[in-house]
Amino acid sequence: MQLYQMEEIDSTSAKATMTYENITASGIFHFNSKGDIVSFEAKRYYDNEKDTTLENWFIEGDANGYKEFEGIRILSKGKVTWKLKSGDFAWLKLEIIDLTYNKLSE
Repeated sequence: MQLYQMEEIDSTSAKATMTYENITASGIFHFNSKGDIVSFEAKRYYDNEKDTTLENWFIEGDANGYKEFEGIRILSKGKVTWKLKSGDFAWLKLEIIDLTYNKLSE
């Protein structure tokens, strides 16, 4: 059984929690005044050459990175950064340029 929960923190942030079997994970979404997602942060396991450690993981959306695909507006541009004790590690820069949805029959 899967369980999803959103909990308001303040007017521009919410904590999202997901539970699957015996594993629970959560992260914080940050929004701008229009309700657009600005960033998401969570703890994730980072696998380095020596071991695996629980670290801060930060996804930041590009303020001008929203696009509409098949009538649905999404954040299509951003970057993922590991916030490590040794310094930031920019892990991924992403831009969605095309998107097709599987439409479910009603």
